[in-house]
Amino acid sequence: MNWLGPAKRIELVEQGDVLLIKAAGAKSAVNLLLPLFACGWTYFVWRDKHWVLLFFGLFFFGSSVWMLFRSKDGELRVTDAGIMATGNRGGWIDESVQFRWIDISGLEFRQGEDEPGGLLCKNREMEFHLHCGGAK
Repeated sequence: MNWLGPAKRIELVEQGDVLLIKAAGAKSAVNLLLPLFACGWTYFVWRDKHWVLLFFGLFFFGSSVWMLFRSKDGELRVTDAGIMATGNRGGWIDESVQFRWIDISGLEFRQGEDEPGGLLCKNREMEFHLHCGGAK
């Protein structure tokens, strides 16, 4: 178990003319300890009757539990027709996006030092950043 950050597993699979890149993010000890900390803090705030801080404590507890059970898996499928990304792309919800090769004006891979790492896919109207395993 990785103590401070998610451990990522990336798998490349070739299925005929399709390249499939699967990324899976594992839970860390911090993900397990945050709900416990939030629960304890919320209890002490409730005991002292600080209602505004109680609201923030409940929100923090709910968010940490949601992040604990949220999937960090993603998949990037490259075919003759285009690129399709499904799963966790770093937002609040899991979604998929698909690009046809004719609509893509540029692809760029970034390491992620000062900005999110991953594949930057540009088309005529907008840019989409596809990163692995929910890393930002």
